[in-house]
Amino acid sequence: MNKLANYAYSIAGPDHERAEEMLDQWMTNDTFRLAYSLLCEGMSIVPLLSGGKKPARKWKQYQTEYATVADLVCWFVTNDYEPAIVTGAISNITVIDCDNIDAIDACIESGIESGLQQRTKRGVHFVFRHNGERNTVRVNGIAGVDRRGEGGYVKAYPDSGNWTVESILMCETLG
Repeated sequence: MNKLANYAYSIAGPDHERAEEMLDQWMTNDTFRLAYSLLCEGMSIVPLLSGGKKPARKWKQYQTEYATVADLVCWFVTNDYEPAIVTGAISNITVIDCDNIDAIDACIESGIESGLQQRTKRGVHFVFRHNGERNTVRVNGIAGVDRRGEGGYVKAYPDSGNWTVESILMCETLG
């Protein structure tokens, strides 16, 4: 919270009441709070256009550097963007993206399952500790199953708000 408070006070100057109001406004914004908590847990965050999965801006730089608190305020408070998590080395995660119930069942049957996951609109993301994997379509030839590793991202859903550095470190790598 120090970086967040420092940013609010840098904007408000000596007006402490205004800084506190900004902090309250930011922390009652569910989208901002999710993005900020993920950033605090060491994940690189990028903005998506509202309601979709298309980046709201160029995001290549966030494969190697983290967004700032000012970026998050701009993206998720000032604008109506939604957060995505950059996969790969910077966030230390690789995600298996199952697009539907059949894809989920096929993954589980083939031994691809993780205790760390998030529900998506149509399926689930299984989260693994990153081990150099790159993006792949149709993992193990399974329709509706993609891998997001180095050079990828996944939309952040509310379940990802429970992810921590410790929970990621406890994850298995894909084998």
